[in-house]
Amino acid sequence: MVARRVKSKAGRWGDRNVERQRVVMDALIALFDQADPGVGRLRKFVLSLLFAPTMRIVCDLIAVPTRRFRADCDIPRSVVREVFWKSEHSRDGLRAGFADVRMLATDLGLLNPASRVLWKICRIDGDASRYRSEPARTTGSRIR
Repeated sequence: MVARRVKSKAGRWGDRNVERQRVVMDALIALFDQADPGVGRLRKFVLSLLFAPTMRIVCDLIAVPTRRFRADCDIPRSVVREVFWKSEHSRDGLRAGFADVRMLATDLGLLNPASRVLWKICRIDGDASRYRSEPARTTGSRIR
């Protein structure tokens, strides 16, 4: 697999976050393209266990406003939690946003039964994309 750069319109805040996620994915692809032949089974298993929690932490760092921003704008913590992670719509959006990451993990052989449990605990489980930047597939009215 070859790392590809994708240009973003970089006009809106969301476009910049998508571009950041793509840069992280490109770096991971490049890392595994170089290291895949020498990665042992134990090292790959450990990496598979660390992959989902690391991606979730990176998502929180990118998406959630900082404490200082919340204090400056007088936004209660409960509102931020509801908007980003507690509502059903935000959880569906979070799962949809990680479809490309799940595709990457599948391509790299990092999805095993133990790592799938961690993906579920981190609430970023679901179907992998069939191709890069695939629009979210819906089976009903879950994503509005």
